[in-house]
Amino acid sequence: MKKTLLLLVLMLVSITAAFTQNSVWSLPGQYGKFNPNLVLFPLPTPTLNLPDYLYYQGQRANFSHNAMQDAQGNLLFFIVDDKIYDRNGFLIDEMKISGIKVRGSQEICIVPVPGSCTRYYIFSNYRIGNYT
Repeated sequence: MKKTLLLLVLMLVSITAAFTQNSVWSLPGQYGKFNPNLVLFPLPTPTLNLPDYLYYQGQRANFSHNAMQDAQGNLLFFIVDDKIYDRNGFLIDEMKISGIKVRGSQEICIVPVPGSCTRYYIFSNYRIGNYT
């Protein structure tokens, strides 16, 4: 009986934690927002007279993509391969990566810095110099 009760409590905690996931999902060329059902939006593509490398132009990811939301559940920034763009599609920064790029093998994980709503850790299994 104790084992069954413990199992039920663990399942309840797990289910509750599942609802706290990121409600913005990055999909190739677009992002999905759960509110409560999935609604797809195109990733922002600014139309300005700027050099091409300064903004997102609708290219699909060859290796990996991800997105992060703000406190209201709106797109905050997104990553396509090694480039990080803001909510409007302008380049924030570029990850300096090297080494072998195998399609479908790279991953990017975005984690909020504990105690901050505006800073994030970006983890990747890209090779950076002699390290991964």
